Amino acid sequence: LKEEDVWLAVSRKSDLTEEIMAADSERDALYMGYRSAVKGFTRSSTPEKAKAATTLWNNLTAHRINSNMQLERETFLIVNLTDDCEKKYATEVQKLGLNPYVEALKA
Repeated sequence: LKEEDVWLAVSRKSDLTEEIMAADSERDALYMGYRSAVKGFTRSSTPEKAKAATTLWNNLTAHRINSNMQLERETFLIVNLTDDCEKKYATEVQKLGLNPYVEALKA
């Protein structure tokens, strides 16, 4: 009976589960990198960069993204965040050189 339970558990597991988990981990790392970069720029000695970072930080915290939340919800929030970065806050993102993070998060 235990052997049947093991095989049943294996058959329930999607073939893509490991790929999805790896992609999610990579995206979480990119998000944390973006978040850390923005937070770091809020302490910039250049007032323009500090102001741009504060604007992005406020937008970032408004999304309330948590890497432990349900995958679909996190994905939705990151899509919204990257959309904001490309449209509403493109100038700020460009000023801080954060386009590579935004592009990577979209992928």
